[in-house]
Amino acid sequence: MNHLSDVSPLTLKTDDISLNLHQETEIVLNCTYDKELNEDIGKRDIRWQKRIGNTFKDLASFSPPGGLSPFIVKEMESLYSKRTELIAPTDGSLSAILILKELVCDDVGEYRCWVEYYSNKAINVSTSLSMIAFEGNNFS
Repeated sequence: MNHLSDVSPLTLKTDDISLNLHQETEIVLNCTYDKELNEDIGKRDIRWQKRIGNTFKDLASFSPPGGLSPFIVKEMESLYSKRTELIAPTDGSLSAILILKELVCDDVGEYRCWVEYYSNKAINVSTSLSMIAFEGNNFS
């Protein structure tokens, strides 16, 4: 007899990004998730976060397809609201996308896609990291 594990397999995929600050105009942070039928994500439970000091702070909040519109969290608005674009997951694309524009040096760092989801009557969290690094120019 096979027993299904109580550990839920919701998976996230993000990518590291390396770019040249003088040549690139935007960064696309894409968090794609894949969930099982018994998994459910609540509204506002998909987040892009940035490491600030020793902790990750929420940057943008998303809902699953058909949910509320994504937004930049209040404490990050002054740094990001005028230079970001948020694309919410849809039935055709289970991706929470954060696009950073007008790049600044402080955009370098560690970002994390964070998802809280429900499975088998339990609350679980899944995370996936992305590193953003700027390449330097070699001037002679």
